Amino acid sequence: MRLMAWRRSSPAAISTGSLVVVGGAEERSSEGLILQRLVGLCRAGSPAVVVVDAASPSPTRYAQTYRAAFLELGARVVLTPRLDTPEDAGHPDFLQAVDQADLVYFAGGDQSRLANILRGTSAHHRLLARHQGDGLVVGGTSAGAAALSLDMIARGESELWPRKGVVRLAEGLGFTSLVIDQHFSQRGRLGRLIEALAALGDPEACGVGVDENTALVLSPDGDGEVVGQGGVAVVRLGRTGYASWQNTPSRDIVSVTGAEISILRHGDRVPNLDTQEPLAARGEA
Repeated sequence: MRLMAWRRSSPAAISTGSLVVVGGAEERSSEGLILQRLVGLCRAGSPAVVVVDAASPSPTRYAQTYRAAFLELGARVVLTPRLDTPEDAGHPDFLQAVDQADLVYFAGGDQSRLANILRGTSAHHRLLARHQGDGLVVGGTSAGAAALSLDMIARGESELWPRKGVVRLAEGLGFTSLVIDQHFSQRGRLGRLIEALAALGDPEACGVGVDENTALVLSPDGDGEVVGQGGVAVVRLGRTGYASWQNTPSRDIVSVTGAEISILRHGDRVPNLDTQEPLAARGEA
């Protein structure tokens, strides 16, 4: 059977709320820079926070750890609803929590599980609408970060070189058109991020690989800022680049020329990340 290139969905709408993409294993305490930034981005001085651990097949200890940390950081309430089915996502209590939240944070686990439970539900539509029009801050860590993409990396082998067919793409939650990978340098995922972009076949596609205990904070105007201990890779195959994806046999290395890879660290800023503008030099923190 011939492999066909992944076809992109419609681009995500412009938002009015910040989006925080966390590479996993962030410091889950009130001392953590990433959790501090999440709370600081909320318009409310004492925000209402919802932590969603639906990516995990069973309740984790992390939901309560996040709850304690966010309360210490000044949240007036932190809810940790359990979602196991799309019907759970449509429950009136969860919809009310979404409507009243200032911050919604998706914990780790399996991004496909999270997307399959939430995507297309009334809660998903409300989350997108509030993020786009009401300033709702949305964040995700590890699998919760991967699921934020419009075109989501559902699974794939970690390798330095891109190999055709090792990455499976699926429809994510659509909060950003960026293709997101996490645990990036820790698990050697440069090859799979490049393979994902090559499979999309879109010269304007942009991928970001985010390290552990590191976040890429996307402001409503599309600018990005790196926060945390590790790095963030911004990868574009580009209009002048060439990806040999379609002519490459399955499992063989995909030839790529003309790609642009930028490595950013804490305090670096990227203007207009979603509009494929040239990356700026290091900015002031």
